[in-house]
Parts: sequence; structure tokens; C-alpha cells
Amino acid sequence: MHKTKRTILLVDDSVPNVDVLLDLLDGLGHRVLVAENGESALQRCRLAKPDVIFMNTILPGIDGVECCRRIKAEAEFRQIPVVIMSDDSDDGELRSHCFKSGACAFITKPAIRDEVVAILNNQLELIELREQVKTSNGAEARSLEEFDLLVDFIAHDMKSPIVCITGFAEELAEQFSEVEVDAEWHEFLGYIHHSANDVDIILEALVLLKNLRTLEWREPELVKLESLFQGVLSRYEQFESYKPLEMNASCNDYSVISQPTLLEELVFILIRNFGNLIEPGETLQLNVEIESSNNGQILLRLNANTRAMTDVELSHILEPLQGKKRKRVKDVSIQMLCAQKIISYLAINAWAEHGPKDSLTVCLNLETGG
Repeated sequence: MHKTKRTILLVDDSVPNVDVLLDLLDGLGHRVLVAENGESALQRCRLAKPDVIFMNTILPGIDGVECCRRIKAEAEFRQIPVVIMSDDSDDGELRSHCFKSGACAFITKPAIRDEVVAILNNQLELIELREQVKTSNGAEARSLEEFDLLVDFIAHDMKSPIVCITGFAEELAEQFSEVEVDAEWHEFLGYIHHSANDVDIILEALVLLKNLRTLEWREPELVKLESLFQGVLSRYEQFESYKPLEMNASCNDYSVISQPTLLEELVFILIRNFGNLIEPGETLQLNVEIESSNNGQILLRLNANTRAMTDVELSHILEPLQGKKRKRVKDVSIQMLCAQKIISYLAINAWAEHGPKDSLTVCLNLETGG
């Protein structure tokens, strides 16, 4: 249980539903406010500024999706996490509309206690993390500086051994090609090379996470998506584990408001992980779709010809941290933890969904400033 007492807003006109959640959240030690419709929810936000909102889709007057969109349209409330609740678990279009409106999670009613608690705890941990960053004292700062220095030393000093391991593995592979050896030795060399690459990726992720934590806040600026993807593709072609890539995208007329370096890093990480999820020997086929909305946002859909993803994997692909445990998705690297941190830092609403043949699609809601 979180030590800080938080304010939770429930938006639902069903008394039984409210009673269930009210008992649960009150039992967790939080202050709970209730609104019976969308207009009342907006008023409660202005008066009390809740920390988290649980909102039903069907409400008198404006529905939950529209109410969420209006809340997110106000700069003062944009950071408030909104969890949408619905009776319909099979309506993929409704789920998509909810996330487009700015919702952080989607719950099917009747709500399961463990699911509500897990989602609430994840959002409260993000809130507490932001508050800790703002209020960290000098001793904590010095400790973090020492840790950052240690990360830099480790990353620097490990590079040479990794290069030696991969270099000797490649030399042995060349020698084995000239003599007859058992197939298992080629398999062993593959494990060595793959393991060395994994260590390199972990070190790269540590450095990136350190850089994200120490990054100074910069005002967002206009980013042309065409230029952004050109930069990403140029970097990907230099990537050691590069796989042939075909991209289908039309971004010429689209720009977004963001931090260009971080947004490029996010897309680069996503493409790298798409490459890990395709069948060996296949060309990575990346499709980029863009949908405009009337609320100054666009929905960027990145889909690739990955293997079929299960529903469980989709739920964890952009949420590598669940409490103190990380839910691993096969063939997805620790870099996705960095992706989640970048998403949080940029306050982007992002989610994963099925594409053609149950392949992976990652959706990003981006501000256009329009």
C-alpha cells in the first residue's frame, strides 16, 4: 500500500458499481470522490484535482470517452491518469477510442480487485516518481551522481571484453568453416555471440536510462515525421543486428510537438524490437499509418510482420515493470524498459494491439499543436 493518501475520482451513475469500487479504494486508504456524469466529473477535477480517475464509458450526457478527451484537453489535468471501465470486453473499436482519448488503461466490468489494484499502483508509482524527482535532496543527488559515474565506468570498461568475445567467436566460426566439426560447436558459438550481444544491449540500456534520468527538461518543438523516420532508418542501417527493412509510410504532411531526440530514440527502439520478433531470414516490413483527430493529436500506428503475439504479451509489451517484477516477453529486449521510460517522460499515451495475423502494432498518440 502506498504511504501517501491519494484522491481518487469515480465517475459512474451505477450505485452497485460505485459501491464496489468505493469499498475497495477506501479500504486502500485513499480519499474517494464520486461523480455521476461527465459534467460533474469535470467540475470535480477543477475543484479537487484528483490523482487518478476511474470512469465508466456509459454516462448520462457526455460519455466517458468524450469526458476523458475534455479532461486531457486541459493542460492542468493532462497528467491525471484516466482508467476507462466498460461492460463490453470484445469491442476493439471502443477500446481504441478510449486510448485515443487519452485513457491510460481499460478495465472490463465487473472489475477484478487484483486488476484494479495493479493498475492503480502502477499509476501511483509513476506519480510518486515524478514527485521524488522534483523533491530529491542533495544527499540523494550525490548518491545518484556516484551511481551514474559507476554506470559510465562499467559501460566503458565492458566494451573491450565484449569486442574480444565477439571477435574471437567470429574467428573460431571462420576456422570451423574450413574444417569439419560437430554441428553443436557451431551452435555453441552462436550462443556465445548472442550472449555477448545481450550484454552489450543491457549496458546500452543502463546508459540510456541514466541519461533519461539526468536529462534536463526542454520545451517541446515541432518535429517533422518524415525527417524523424529518415534519421531512424539511417541509424538502423548502421545497427550491428540490422535486418533488411522495407518501410511503407507517408509522413510528408505531418509534424508533431515533442522532443525530437527522445522521440527518435523511442521509434528506433521500437523498430529494433520489431526486428527481434520476425522469423529468421525474413525482411522486416514496417507499415506506418497516421490518423488525424480534431483535438490537436494524431495517432501513429507502427506495425511490422512480427510473429503472432498473444493477448498476454500485448498487455506487457509496453509495461515491462509490474510492481517489483518484470514481465518478460520472449525476444523483447531490456530496451523496451527504456521505451516505457521515454513514453512516460514525454507524457505520450501509448499501447500495443494486434495487427494483421496477430502481429504487433504499437500505437502512439502525439500532439500536433493544432
